[in-house]
Amino acid sequence: MDNASTDGTKRQIQAMARLAPENRPVRYLYCGQPGKANALNLGLSKVRTRHFLTVDADTWLEGNAVQRIMNHIVGTRRGCVAGNLFVQNSTRSLTTRMQNYDYLLSIAAVKRFQGSYGATLVAQGAFSAYNTCAVRRAGGWQQVMGEDIVLTYRLLELGHSSGYEPAAVGYTKVPETLGGLYPQRRRWAMGMLEGLREVPP
Repeated sequence: MDNASTDGTKRQIQAMARLAPENRPVRYLYCGQPGKANALNLGLSKVRTRHFLTVDADTWLEGNAVQRIMNHIVGTRRGCVAGNLFVQNSTRSLTTRMQNYDYLLSIAAVKRFQGSYGATLVAQGAFSAYNTCAVRRAGGWQQVMGEDIVLTYRLLELGHSSGYEPAAVGYTKVPETLGGLYPQRRRWAMGMLEGLREVPP
């Protein structure tokens, strides 16, 4: 899904599509309306499978990550399952090293604990698996700061469980300066408030 990019995204995706095997085709879709939720919902409208994944453009997956997260969501019949993200650029600065420990100790530990109750509170858009019918029933993504948080809360409200798969590993880029980290964490905090507003406890 290309969300109104102005760089060489289309050219690179089309080059990859030509190299893809027949049983795993790559399809390029352009969403001219800015906003991640708009792109995700357009992608959702094209899904023809029982489950699907979301993976951000700056996230790399280990070779077995897709199989492991799919085994989890199919085997447990959850509405969504969050993958296990590590910091890809962890050695770039003091700020990235701090986030590396945050991802390892806080985020992963909390998600594992919540997942043991079938209630992981955030299936992050960077790498998660979803039940297609459940997401459509929830109305897809809303155009808010924390679209992944609000969707997870909606799925829980509808009676679906959410999980966490520690063996499905991906690596994501994080902000390398405090100036870049602040707006990201502010967006995450606002997303939690949006989720609580949309789906009150």
